[in-house]
Amino acid sequence: MSPDSVGPGQAAAESSELERLRRENEELRLRTGAKVSGWRAFCAGLLIVLACIATLGAVLATWTHWTLLNTSRFVNTVAPLVQEKEVQAAVSQEAVHRLFEQYGLKDRIQKELEKGLPEALQFTADPAASNAEGLAKLLTTEIVKSDTFQTGWRSSLSFTHSEALKGIRAEGTVRLNQQGEVVLDITSVLGELKDKLAGIGLNFLKNVKIPEDIGQVVLYRNAQLGNVKTAVNALDILFWVLPWAAVLMLIGGVAMANDRRRALIAASVGIIIVMVLLLAALAIVRPHYLDQIKNSTDRSAAMAIASHVQGGLNAVDAGLIVMGALMLFAAVLSGPYGWATRLHRAVSIPEHMRSKNARAGVEASPAWTTRYSWLMRLLGLCAAVLLLLYLPQASAAVVIAVSILYGVYLVAVEMSS
Repeated sequence: MSPDSVGPGQAAAESSELERLRRENEELRLRTGAKVSGWRAFCAGLLIVLACIATLGAVLATWTHWTLLNTSRFVNTVAPLVQEKEVQAAVSQEAVHRLFEQYGLKDRIQKELEKGLPEALQFTADPAASNAEGLAKLLTTEIVKSDTFQTGWRSSLSFTHSEALKGIRAEGTVRLNQQGEVVLDITSVLGELKDKLAGIGLNFLKNVKIPEDIGQVVLYRNAQLGNVKTAVNALDILFWVLPWAAVLMLIGGVAMANDRRRALIAASVGIIIVMVLLLAALAIVRPHYLDQIKNSTDRSAAMAIASHVQGGLNAVDAGLIVMGALMLFAAVLSGPYGWATRLHRAVSIPEHMRSKNARAGVEASPAWTTRYSWLMRLLGLCAAVLLLLYLPQASAAVVIAVSILYGVYLVAVEMSS
């Protein structure tokens, strides 16, 4: 058959088939080692492993930062705890126990009751005094439930926490230094005193500059407090360093890999594994410590507190598992499998355009979105991970919203590549 006898439809089909064979040939060339480099494979694998470990550390560092070192998030996490029935019961029990123990109220109530009772009924004074203790617990619970207490509790938490952080970070009047010294800064007081003395005739003080160290008064010294400051400073650094280190190592590892699709799959599986291990570790460790609490009321309160405080960590953990699963599916979908190729062709706009051009006898080069689709998928994953880690209010709703956004983004990548 001569070239002139080939119809437009057949020419388009041959052109489309040629393009498919070219792509498959490139895939096979990579797989058979034409561009395979042992050191690149090793470095890529190492970076991906380090990225997964850094992601684990980033989850813990950001959760600790938002839960313990951010006043607004700390108050929003801790303040609602007094609304839990288990916590209210524990608070009431402890408050009544301390009050009755301090002033011997049960014995006093029993003696007062015995004075007003006939001798034949004095045996009822003891159970009545015990009932008084139960009544006190009910009254305490009502106090804890009141709006006045809730408002005061939240305000007290906010003030105490913010002032403590200012001291640890050397931002307030009372500061904590690396040597474990609690220092009161009275430099401003000395400055005002100097100005007042200069104003009443001691003119030589006008141009005197007060040294910074003279205004530092050491109130308390404990070497362990220096460790607290060091730990807080380290957490402040890790809060910013670890998430970015994780995503940069992830990008570097995938970019360096001989087979980027497989690298994406490995990174996704690695993230899922470390997050599942973290969930398992939390599930194992928490009961071990809670079981040490012998009092059932206190143990129930501790369980409620642990579940509430750990909720943000669990949400981020579950969110990263979902992100990893979405990335894994997208990476598998881009693979050289028959079903994946057919599905990709069905949704890919550039594929439809190439087929259309092929039918018209026009040669078209692959779109840049097709060439860099791996990078687009990876950058989307990194953005979703950073969003989950840096959002101050981690919850199931946030995880669902970010997952939907990332899923839509991956669909857009498939349609444009």
